[in-house]
Amino acid sequence: MKIIYMTCPVDQAERIVRTLLEERLIACANITSPVNSLYWWQGKIEQDQEAAVIMKTHDTRARRVLIRAKELHPYDVPAISVIATEAVDPDYLAWVEKETDVAAE
Repeated sequence: MKIIYMTCPVDQAERIVRTLLEERLIACANITSPVNSLYWWQGKIEQDQEAAVIMKTHDTRARRVLIRAKELHPYDVPAISVIATEAVDPDYLAWVEKETDVAAE
């Protein structure tokens, strides 16, 4: 299983997550907002209220999630990271496989 971490505008998080769910690229997501984000952008420090999104998917879907999330994201350079998991409960992993339609491949 992989975890995809992404930040995005609060008003865009649910739209992005719902699309990824409908396309069966992720099994679920947690949206936490607002988070106070500080970052360098074009030579100066910026500060925004964003949503932090944690998505779960099968190993075989992670690259597609990364690409699709970037397509759906409004930022020029979105923060989207794929994180490997060291261990996952087998029942949870089976659920993730089922919900991301991995068995159909």
